[in-house]
Amino acid sequence: VLTASGNVPTVTDPSQTPPVAGFLGRLLLLPASGLFFFVGHDLGALFGWKGPLTFLDKACIHQVDPELKEQGIQKLGAFLRISERMLTLYSDVYLLKLWTIYEVANFLALKSVDRLEVIPVHMPRIVFLALPVGFLYGLLTMLLRTFTGISSFGYIILVFTGTFYMLVFRRWARHKKDTQQRLRNFEVRDCICAVESDRQVVYQKIATLMRFTKRVDRLASVDEALTAFNMEVRRQMPSAFKMIFGWTTLTYEHYIFMGFAIVAPTSVDYLGRLQEEEHGLQALKRGCLDLMWILTFYPISFYLAEIIASRWLHWKGVWQCFIFLTAYLIVGVPSVSLHMLFSDIASRPEDDEIGVMIMVGSFMVSSGITFLVVLTSRLVRARKGKRNGPHALAATRTMSDMLDSAASMGSRKSKTSFGSAVTECDDNQS
Repeated sequence: VLTASGNVPTVTDPSQTPPVAGFLGRLLLLPASGLFFFVGHDLGALFGWKGPLTFLDKACIHQVDPELKEQGIQKLGAFLRISERMLTLYSDVYLLKLWTIYEVANFLALKSVDRLEVIPVHMPRIVFLALPVGFLYGLLTMLLRTFTGISSFGYIILVFTGTFYMLVFRRWARHKKDTQQRLRNFEVRDCICAVESDRQVVYQKIATLMRFTKRVDRLASVDEALTAFNMEVRRQMPSAFKMIFGWTTLTYEHYIFMGFAIVAPTSVDYLGRLQEEEHGLQALKRGCLDLMWILTFYPISFYLAEIIASRWLHWKGVWQCFIFLTAYLIVGVPSVSLHMLFSDIASRPEDDEIGVMIMVGSFMVSSGITFLVVLTSRLVRARKGKRNGPHALAATRTMSDMLDSAASMGSRKSKTSFGSAVTECDDNQS
């Protein structure tokens, strides 16, 4: 608004028609967006906004008092039962820890796979990396276009950024493959337990889980129950985690965010310098171009690049560079060519009605197809997740009754709340 009203000076941009552009968007938009993403929830809390009620074991189970800690551990199964979803911050050692593998197995025994959400701890880093990259991209391209007239330097930054992301995709693909192998050869007795005295407690809980899901006889020993637990993990977990991890490292929303960081600042500056009404259709064409890049070109390009980068995982060194080069030839070159083609159409004179029709039609068709593909894939995944529901449906009610009675404290009724779900527990029900 300040740029369009003439209160802020513009800079020279030979790549635009007319060759001027604002600069406040590239300087302020991404820092302001980053500040909002990191402290927005705190600002919302000041105005009374509350997120979902969450049970976090380390914060909700006493870590000092042994008696209170034991009572909290005894309630853990009930909390898992009445929880609508389980959010897991996944790291390389998550499936090697005794407590976490027990919690995941217990949750999947009660809920369907689509209720378990896994967020790798590296995902926020590679997503929010788009903010400094987008800021650097906008700043350098603005300076180079203003002082040298070079307008193609931004593609060099995108090449380096794309290489980094393909390395991340390749590493994550290797980890998923190793995880599948580890789960197929799972051994609960080899799991890590930070407090060794808790090991027998978890073993007893696993034995209880196996007995009440009728995986072993009710009189089976703990050792027999652990062996049965190993078999269940090897049989169920590989397919469950393959579905949870999904085909891609990032989601469609992540790709939109990353595309926004690259495209939005320059787009805001471009639209801000349109101070005359006769540039209205020009703004419409540029808006369609930027939205196509954010909603379609950017997500599809990275999705295809990840598919290529995730192949031939045993190739390293020079052969790995060959894979990256293949990705650039198959994905990068066509994407850049399409972007340059549509950019040329968007920069044509204002009276180019055919160009307006091409840009609007291309935006509607490409975004419609993209949304349809994303929606269909999510519906298919959700249906598969519900089909892979609790492992022992016939015994789930029995196990839930046991978990409720284990959660009751004393002879009086107690209420345990998790989100919108409230359950009443009474030890006489056992």
